[in-house]
Amino acid sequence: MQKCLDSNNNIAELEKRIQEILKKLEELNKADTNDKNPKDFEETEKSLHSLTRTLADLYAAMRLQKALDASKQEATKAAKAYHKSMKNKGLRVVNIRFLGGTEISLIVTYYARNCDERRRRSKGYYPGLILLGIHDGCTSELASEISMACAALSSFEEARHMLEGHGCYLNIKTIRNVMKRFSARARLSQEAGVFTDAIKADGKGRHIVVSTDGGRVRIRRTKRGRRTKKNRNRFHTDWREPKLLCIYITDKQGRSDKRFSPIIDGAVGGGPDYIFQLIQSYLKQMHITPDDKLLFVADGALWIWDRVEDLKKALGLCQEQVYELLDFYHAVEHLGKLADLNHKWSAQERKKWISKQRSRLKDGSIDEVINTVKAVCEGCKGKEIERERDYFIKNRHRMGYAKMSRLQFPMGSGAMESTIRRVVNLRLKSPGIFWSEESANEMILLRSYYKSKRWSFIKNMAQHSVIKAVA
Repeated sequence: MQKCLDSNNNIAELEKRIQEILKKLEELNKADTNDKNPKDFEETEKSLHSLTRTLADLYAAMRLQKALDASKQEATKAAKAYHKSMKNKGLRVVNIRFLGGTEISLIVTYYARNCDERRRRSKGYYPGLILLGIHDGCTSELASEISMACAALSSFEEARHMLEGHGCYLNIKTIRNVMKRFSARARLSQEAGVFTDAIKADGKGRHIVVSTDGGRVRIRRTKRGRRTKKNRNRFHTDWREPKLLCIYITDKQGRSDKRFSPIIDGAVGGGPDYIFQLIQSYLKQMHITPDDKLLFVADGALWIWDRVEDLKKALGLCQEQVYELLDFYHAVEHLGKLADLNHKWSAQERKKWISKQRSRLKDGSIDEVINTVKAVCEGCKGKEIERERDYFIKNRHRMGYAKMSRLQFPMGSGAMESTIRRVVNLRLKSPGIFWSEESANEMILLRSYYKSKRWSFIKNMAQHSVIKAVA
């Protein structure tokens, strides 16, 4: 049966189906029927779009079959370069789903390890398809559309419903698997440094703002011990902190420059060192020059500030061009906590005191604020009040808000807070939703690139993954 497989016959069959669709379109166009009401016109439009989608998929399938036939030598080379011994096992019928949702059979050369094919562990692959960016039984453009729907919408169910509206009928398990592998391929390309110059941020004397922070998401871990009555695993559902980064450029007014899409990325479980490795990688791609100025703005978390100095050295940055800033609104929040700890003050006195210190912070009178904080804490005992006092003392050199205002830099990490909300809170953090660490990382990557309007970058990374890593 395998000997009867012929790509030329398959192309002829596709051409026959194309002619049938064209005939149906012509008949529908010539049909002497009037659309008397909105329902009639709706049905006509649906029929036309359904036929044209199928027609486009058939044309794409025919081109893909010809491309596979023309690239047999490249596929053989790719199979020989594979890290395991692969052997040509002949032609196979493979069902590929195209952008319009049509599933079409193609004839593709199959490679597998030189062992008994009846063994389940004997797995092979189709290098011809991978060379053309086709994974998981669907074209690269369809995989991108599926993944983008998962990243943009609030659930996989909504993604399934939206895809059905475009003529692509897939179950949730398939949608989830396509999304996960699309994200995994993109991350592999990123880690391999495939797109080291993908970020374009031209200009002299740029003001670059770097910020990082953490959110909250519930991660599911399998619990050891007996299973449920339905023979399902029990789980730990602990809260974890996904760490995100945000890099953007400001214009002359100190606002985010719309000509440069911000860079957003992050992960669960990678830890602070992983996040700063990502920051270092992205900043290298931006080609920092001595004319550029960088601002690291964040809250008072020690895991951030302890690593900024190492990052400066790794990037070869001068001390004069790098600034550290404590988020102004976090500083004001700590003023409020300190005022609340003084039980002798009335609510009006607390409000007046906070307002006065806030104005001093903005004006650059940092020493006055520090002295006032020390005076308020003098004679008071307790870990809480000592912690609030030390917060201001330790971060004194990171409170140059007046200077940042003159340099047209932002005073706070509002962009970072917005990033946490849009990437994590609105997609991964919902009642009754638990993620595996792997799935959470995949969704954070997709969601980050989608929200930063950089989807074309992640699509290219997923399409050009190294064959050895993904086959």
